Amino acid sequence: METPKILLVDDENDVVDFLRDFLELKGYSDVETATSGQEALNIISSKKPRFAFLDIQLADEINGIEVLKRTRDLSSDTKVVMISGYRKEFFKTALALGAIGFIAKPVKKNELNEMISLLSQT
Repeated sequence: METPKILLVDDENDVVDFLRDFLELKGYSDVETATSGQEALNIISSKKPRFAFLDIQLADEINGIEVLKRTRDLSSDTKVVMISGYRKEFFKTALALGAIGFIAKPVKKNELNEMISLLSQT
């Protein structure tokens, strides 16, 4: 069975590395990464990942909430899980805009496992 394409978007390289390593251990090998909103939008538009893990604060003027808003038009099948230290401020907004989940930073393995099982069901 082919594993789905996954996009990891975070301006912190250590978070991206942790998430990529975790996903690869779980058998997900087709993983793309981005650090900026524009880079994320380009990948979503061209590669149409099945899932995206998306931070709020990114390396340019396009934040994760804006990327989430635009994702629906660029790739309507892409499922988005938000990852941020700003859960309290953005949780309801992210879900209202179509995110299927929200993981608070610092990221915990048990929360990632929950999201991975959610992804395998969608």
